[in-house]
Amino acid sequence: MSGKMSPIRKQEIKKALFDIITTEGIQKLSTKNLAQHAGLSEGAIYRHFKSKDAIFQSIANDVEHDMIENLRKIALSSMSPKTRLKSFICTHYQYLHTHRGINILLFSLASYNDNVQLLSILSRIFNLEKKYFSKIVTDGILEGIWDNTINPDKLSEFYMGIPTTFNIEIHLDKEKLFNKNVCLKIYALIIKILEK
Repeated sequence: MSGKMSPIRKQEIKKALFDIITTEGIQKLSTKNLAQHAGLSEGAIYRHFKSKDAIFQSIANDVEHDMIENLRKIALSSMSPKTRLKSFICTHYQYLHTHRGINILLFSLASYNDNVQLLSILSRIFNLEKKYFSKIVTDGILEGIWDNTINPDKLSEFYMGIPTTFNIEIHLDKEKLFNKNVCLKIYALIIKILEK
């Protein structure tokens, strides 16, 4: 394991940190425990990251890069608004499930530690989620397929409560299995709101 490149080591450290806080709890997150889970010495962790906060920020940057980039591609694609909306909701839901509610976990840590940099990244992620959802709704309204009295920004705010609740639910029920029907039900609910 000693010959691994820095980017690989960084991913291993982030995965180890995430595994600790999701399975053992934040109270068990010590540099010693992190080093054991990552298969490194404590000093080696600090060769890759300046602090635990820097690891959290790197994880948040990964969320922004991976989840938000996928949602952006969907929102800006040439598919019909209905197809984009369904894909957006199901991609969003699946990411949160696969990554065990990472957004709410990072938000809780950032709030508890008053980590301004991490809160800033999370705020950007949240606002981009709303922006891309709103874009799809706006496009459907402009194409005349959805009710033009609907305010896309207000509907986006309403929608964002659903993944937030789902993030919390994942942490309350760690054994929760991914259920594609749930994202389809969310999609059906949003469509019902949007229909003329």
